[in-house]
Amino acid sequence: MVDDESNTAIARLQLIDIDDMDDIIGSKARWVGNVEQKLNVEGEGNLQFGVFNSSSITKKTLAYWTADAREIMTRQGDLIENLQEIIELMKTEALADKAAVIRLQSDLLKSKNAELESLRTAVQETVHTSVQEGIKTYSSAVTSNISTAPAFTHDILKKAVRTAIVEEDRSKNLLVFGLQEKEGESIEQVVNELFLELGEKPRVQAVNRLGVREKGGEEGRSNCRPVKVTLVSATSASQILSCTGRLKQTQYKSVYVCPDRSLKEREARKLLVVDLKKAMEEKPDLYHCIRGGKICSKEKA
Repeated sequence: MVDDESNTAIARLQLIDIDDMDDIIGSKARWVGNVEQKLNVEGEGNLQFGVFNSSSITKKTLAYWTADAREIMTRQGDLIENLQEIIELMKTEALADKAAVIRLQSDLLKSKNAELESLRTAVQETVHTSVQEGIKTYSSAVTSNISTAPAFTHDILKKAVRTAIVEEDRSKNLLVFGLQEKEGESIEQVVNELFLELGEKPRVQAVNRLGVREKGGEEGRSNCRPVKVTLVSATSASQILSCTGRLKQTQYKSVYVCPDRSLKEREARKLLVVDLKKAMEEKPDLYHCIRGGKICSKEKA
């Protein structure tokens, strides 16, 4: 159990993207700069109630500012929660390492005593014949024990590295469902227009529809194939995912954007969706959602 927690802490720590942290800080700075410019105010400390209560600021503008601020705070909260969990796992790992060191020291002392006893016995038994022969026998026994230790092979290392690379590449991908498919379309342009609707313009490495289009199929959402989008970084993909809620208020309200999950992650997601539907049926007066790999519920606004 401790080893599993240790591996989890290391894996999650490696997934922390410094660029993502910088992007969160930059998002907050951009938000403050935009508000200061609109309100003609210099200095974040001057953004007080009276300034926001100005009659020159429309309700729509305040709504956009509030929505952007909520997204920034959500990203900050998720990052802090993730770091807190990693710290707790690393504390557990440190305690486990300390216990392992104590056990190792104890084992070494026992091994040393056993080796000394074995050597003494060997010398006593062979003193009348050959002390040298007894030492060689002892040496052979030690060598035999060492040779039975399991080996950390090159193939195992290659497999671990390959798995890590695949997971890293997948974190840059997005899957888009429900995007209308037309004959002779420029899918790159279609995806860029979708992102612009979210107020984003990420650098896209590759875009393509998945599967084979049915011959003679009618154009429309029912027959459209999903689109796989590869961005330059996991940070860009995360930023797009954090904005997808806005699509419900646009012409793309029937479009769904999600991460490129592995088979294991998709299976876990299906179970969460089942639990989500059950929670919605049992407690319809609450707002339910999936966040951080678990069902979260709260009072409806």
